[in-house]
Amino acid sequence: MKYSRQREIVKDLIFKKKYEHPTAQEIYDEIKKEEPTISLATVYRNLSFLSDTGVIRKINYVSNTEHYDPILEEHFHFVCTKCGKISNLSIKTQFDKMDEIIKNETNGEVNRHELIVYGVCGKCKK
Repeated sequence: MKYSRQREIVKDLIFKKKYEHPTAQEIYDEIKKEEPTISLATVYRNLSFLSDTGVIRKINYVSNTEHYDPILEEHFHFVCTKCGKISNLSIKTQFDKMDEIIKNETNGEVNRHELIVYGVCGKCKK
């Protein structure tokens, strides 16, 4: 992978905001403050490269807007239906049991899990 200073800036920002799941526009707006010459197209191109190469994860849960997550390990998300905020969930469940049930019902095998819980966050609930 060829080094790109702009790619490093994009990647560093995503890892800095790893619990915020920023959009390309949010990343661009933040970077633009320090790097006024960067373009939105450059941000998109670098986000695409980083997600295609497995450095970050692209998630698309809220009104077809792509958000970016540097946590590649399997984890789950809570999406607020009012403000659209995406939060990581640190829940521990009986996925082994669920995998066994799915295996029995489909005669297949589970490769990964993706759980998205929708609701209203504490901030919007007030």
